[in-house]
Amino acid sequence: MGGVHASMRLDEALEHVDAVVQGEAESVWRQVLEDVRQGALQRLYVGAHADMDQVPAIADKAFYLDRRKRLSNADHANIRKFQRTGSA
Repeated sequence: MGGVHASMRLDEALEHVDAVVQGEAESVWRQVLEDVRQGALQRLYVGAHADMDQVPAIADKAFYLDRRKRLSNADHANIRKFQRTGSA
């Protein structure tokens, strides 16, 4: 979970979700995706200020860990399972 409410009311957000991105997600999003892929999601990710002029545009509707590697079908299945059950 992320956003203004989760950032401002961190303790409350953590009562309802497994992980929160506090602050701007752009600086930590790749790490969040990699941790999901590895089954090692952290409770809290703290994002730093992001210069939006430096954030690359999305080149595709699919999720990317980096420009060379898409998430596999197994990764997508793990994400769906996590969304459904709350555990990876």
